[in-house]
Amino acid sequence: MTPLRQAASDYLALRRALGFKLRANEDALIEFTDFLDRRGVTTITAAAAVEWALSKPSTRPGFAADRLRRIRGFTLHHRLLDPATEVTPANLLPSHRHRRQPYLYSDDELARLMACALTLPPTDGLRGATYHCLLGLLSVTGMRLGEAIRLEVGDVDLDQGLLTIRQTKFGKSRLAPIADSTRSALAEYRAHRDRFAKRLAPPQFFISGRRTALDPGHIHRTFYQLLDQAEVRASAGAPRPRLHDLRHRFAIQTLLRWYRSGQDVERHLPTLSTFLGHVRIEYTYWYLSACPELMGHALARFERHWEKLS
Repeated sequence: MTPLRQAASDYLALRRALGFKLRANEDALIEFTDFLDRRGVTTITAAAAVEWALSKPSTRPGFAADRLRRIRGFTLHHRLLDPATEVTPANLLPSHRHRRQPYLYSDDELARLMACALTLPPTDGLRGATYHCLLGLLSVTGMRLGEAIRLEVGDVDLDQGLLTIRQTKFGKSRLAPIADSTRSALAEYRAHRDRFAKRLAPPQFFISGRRTALDPGHIHRTFYQLLDQAEVRASAGAPRPRLHDLRHRFAIQTLLRWYRSGQDVERHLPTLSTFLGHVRIEYTYWYLSACPELMGHALARFERHWEKLS
């Protein structure tokens, strides 16, 4: 193994020990170090990094910028070992990445979706209760779908009102407190689940009517059926509402409540970031631009700040 490949392997091991998965980054680093080794390059330069990023043609906008982004963390780390290492600027290559504008469900739309979930056939089985409770939990906790369906019975502490969320997107676990109303809904579902499944249930908290763990693909297909049944539709030309938008709704509603009640949003933002399982607080800042009302509150606060200074 060459020194650069060894350095990349050590970097990945260190980052994974901190909870990061870095699967795509590993593939990129292997390609990158092989590219340098074939050219006999022993010191990383910005020119070599850009040449590598552009060496694999693609019709996808921003593809080269994505490749460069995946190795940048390694070059920052490697500069500590080899001060001659050059780190490319973050936005050196043009990137066309943009975040899709979330669909902001109204309270009435969410209520209709959950009501329709209870009518899912067979109405005398567990399926309707599962989707009703799952949608409710996603909307009041902002959990990712994968986090919710991986919850096991032991992760739902109804006595303490705490959820233990494991195997998250960034490999970290976290605790999420739940309100009394959510705890009651989860307790009711668990009683229904236990009566239905008896001893045949898997460890997962949410299960299907076949007494198996939930399948993400089937969940999404069922959710689109519920959207049609509840007549929840985006405006003409806008993307179709997604299940993941319930997570966006939670974050934005939380920020709006803080603004409307006059709380210091800047001080509370790290709390929301931790609750959502964001690895960087800038991911949480994005929600400030995702809702016109939030932008208005932020602008008003900015104006009040400058009025005090003038």
